[in-house]
Amino acid sequence: MKRFFLIALLSFLSSQLLAQQNAQYTNFLFNSFAINPANAGLKECLDARAGFRTQWVGFEGNPTTVSVNAHQRLNKISSSTQTIHGAGIIVEADNAGPSSTTRVKGAYAIHLSLGRKVRLSFGVSLGVLQHRFDVSQINVSQPGDPLLQESNSELAFPDLGAGVWMYSKYWFVGLSGSQLTSPTLTDLGEVYSFQPHDELYPRRSIEIYQ
Repeated sequence: MKRFFLIALLSFLSSQLLAQQNAQYTNFLFNSFAINPANAGLKECLDARAGFRTQWVGFEGNPTTVSVNAHQRLNKISSSTQTIHGAGIIVEADNAGPSSTTRVKGAYAIHLSLGRKVRLSFGVSLGVLQHRFDVSQINVSQPGDPLLQESNSELAFPDLGAGVWMYSKYWFVGLSGSQLTSPTLTDLGEVYSFQPHDELYPRRSIEIYQ
């Protein structure tokens, strides 16, 4: 058993570790449109949300996230019993030390009826991802690091996302992907890629009678 744990520890230490790139959210079940564009038009009314999240409070340059989004059903081209169309917008700013990322995306979704109680929606989002790196916040022991000599510290890329959402009155299951274009930074001194992120989340409500 000790040999097994030793091998597992060595394997972990020798493997490649990848840090998160997307912003973290709490209470995402109440803000699912921020993660899955297939939620656009899910409600009959205008649904607008704003959120703020901070980590490592008290540390200089601690990660912070600000997000604002809104979506609405397109009633002129929707049918309450058949096909529903929805559209929305997502704005997000994620900062961590010298690095910051801003996203502005528009989203569209179509909801198809699979029966009287179940619907299946498909959504897509498209916008701009702007990445910034403030070299002035970096302190190095030996000045002249070539990675910190690049003058181009602000880059913009297209940002593509997609999602699917199956739901009824008491349950749903969603699958979404972001950063599907996998943009690569090559002008900041080294190659750095934004990896696609996938999200899978189910929920089931249970009625309790007294």
